[in-house]
Amino acid sequence: MPCYKGVCSCNRSLFGFLRWLFEIAAGACPDFTVTRSNGYIPALFHLFTAGPNMSFRTDATLMPRYLTVGVIGAVLLLLLVVLSDLMGSNYLDSRGALDLAAAVILLVSLFYGRWNKALFARYQHDINRRELELTRNAQALQVAARVFDASREGIIVSDANNRIQAVNSAYCEITGYSAEDAIGRNPSFMSSGRHDAGFYRQLWHELEQQDCWQGEVWNRRKNGELYPEWLSINVHRNAEHQIENYIATFRDISERKRAQERLSYLASYDRLTDLPNQHLFAEQVSQAIVQSGGFGELVFAVLLIDLDRFRNINDSLGREIGDRVLQGVAGRLVELMPQGGILCRQGGDEFAVLLPDEPSLLRVGALVQTLLTQIAQPVTQQGQELIVTPSIGVAVYPQDGNDYSTLLRNADAALSFAKAQGRNQYQFFMPALNRRVSKRLQTENALRQALSRNELRLVYQPQYSLSSGGLSGSEALLRWHSAVLGPIGPADFIPLAEETGLIGPIGDWVLRSACEQGAQWLAQGIAMPLAVNVSACQFRPELPAKVAHALQDSGFEAHLLVIEVTETALMQDLDQTTQLLLQLKKLGVTVALDDFGTGHSSLAYLKRFPLDKLKIDRSFVSGLPEDADDSVIIKAMLDVARHMGLSVVAEGIETLQQQDFLASLGCETGQGYLYAKPLSTRQMTARLAAAAMYEPQPELRQA
Repeated sequence: MPCYKGVCSCNRSLFGFLRWLFEIAAGACPDFTVTRSNGYIPALFHLFTAGPNMSFRTDATLMPRYLTVGVIGAVLLLLLVVLSDLMGSNYLDSRGALDLAAAVILLVSLFYGRWNKALFARYQHDINRRELELTRNAQALQVAARVFDASREGIIVSDANNRIQAVNSAYCEITGYSAEDAIGRNPSFMSSGRHDAGFYRQLWHELEQQDCWQGEVWNRRKNGELYPEWLSINVHRNAEHQIENYIATFRDISERKRAQERLSYLASYDRLTDLPNQHLFAEQVSQAIVQSGGFGELVFAVLLIDLDRFRNINDSLGREIGDRVLQGVAGRLVELMPQGGILCRQGGDEFAVLLPDEPSLLRVGALVQTLLTQIAQPVTQQGQELIVTPSIGVAVYPQDGNDYSTLLRNADAALSFAKAQGRNQYQFFMPALNRRVSKRLQTENALRQALSRNELRLVYQPQYSLSSGGLSGSEALLRWHSAVLGPIGPADFIPLAEETGLIGPIGDWVLRSACEQGAQWLAQGIAMPLAVNVSACQFRPELPAKVAHALQDSGFEAHLLVIEVTETALMQDLDQTTQLLLQLKKLGVTVALDDFGTGHSSLAYLKRFPLDKLKIDRSFVSGLPEDADDSVIIKAMLDVARHMGLSVVAEGIETLQQQDFLASLGCETGQGYLYAKPLSTRQMTARLAAAAMYEPQPELRQA
């Protein structure tokens, strides 16, 4: 009888052993499970059939476990076979044991093969990942290389010994050196020589301390040209903090430097004349004051030079010609400057001069007189010979001021005095001029508000026929009574208005007001010719339009309006003057030449102008009849007027002798204090009414 107990015992031992093996297998394959209920043989069968779809752990730590399972399993199975034979057991024969051992070995081989396959798959995955990383790195390197070469800034990469390893295209464009010229060399071969050893010591010190440096450096191109660049250097270190590379980037800043220099030049120099401007001149004068220390009787003088009536050149010939004249005057002044002298253009037609270390006022006066003479030399432009005269004001340091502002202010006061004295001269500053300048400034400020405050008014001086004694017309004259300064005479504020440009709006007001008053008289039946003075500053192309508007707006008749212009106005531009006079005549107004004989016109010019009247200036009338020279001049003027078909008005008649003498020579009209001082509107209206100067009715005119 078979010994079932032993068999069962062996059976339990064998299956326990198999259970142990399968538990080891389960550690490698989590999907493989075995229970007593389903048995080991079905589980093994399931392992062979489902194994390809199971997941196996392939980490290297399980390799010894797989080998242990295979080797120990095979050996123990063989031992069981031997023991079974010795004990006479027929439960497990040799063939069955060998089959079981083969199955175990096959199981281990399966696990080993699967592990190898998974391991190779992992290796392949790692290889693919690394190839992808290499591809990405290669692409990144290509992008970096393109950026390196496409950068508009020059780039130099050098090693730890500062030997150039690589340069980009911008480096070659900026410096003119090729990559072959630069690689392997120290960047110092491009040094300009403009920086000393201390500069480079400081540069390398900052690199060692901060691993970076940036600043402006001058280097030399391959063609030898020096150029400025903005240089940035960075140090690259490895993991051991050792220097591997110096990376330098730079850009050529030549254009920026030129732009900065140009801006600096424009900030300190005048573009038209290339002379220092007023800002640089102020610095130079202030520096001279500091250097002088205030010692000595005469350290230096400051001159202000203004070109007389230069605006007339701009207005008549154009600004282009005016600029050329200014350049010519500047050139003359440069040639006349003494050693150490400084010349600047203050602006417009004004120049300033610093004369340093002059020994005496006489020496300064001699130099200034030379400037007056040379500037007044004729200048030829567009075939015309122009004469520009200067007025010069002089302030002396230290007696006329201890700082630039005071010296300039006092020189300007002296300049204004020179203009007031007749121009084309120089004047030294005197303390009394400060009071004069202060008064002038106060007058100017008040004049700017005169129109808005209604402080201006017109008065009228009658004109009488010297043959009949009857009232024949009047001249509108401007008067100003300031609320602050009181009454101010025309001789004081008219020139000021012309200098400041206020004559424009004031003259327009005079023209409109006179036409309005003439229209009021006309509405009352009083028809009287009314003369209005026009400044040279008003004698411009827009004058005829302004006259037409004044006549139209007021209703005053054109044939009763007399426009008086001076010789100075007529001589500004002969062609333009002729056109303006013709336009005025076309409007129907009368044109008179005022202050005849005081200007510089010639008879050859006068005959070109369509004039109606000549007004003889009071300076020729005052000496009559005793002054023989005045008598001769008056006779000549009257002869010229008769020859040209012009009527004549004599101004400034104050005595009967003057009236009778002028009448005997054929002068038609006179005005002056002999007849009346300038009258108010009310007074003039009363005189007109008394003179019965009524406009005839239309039917009487026709008769």
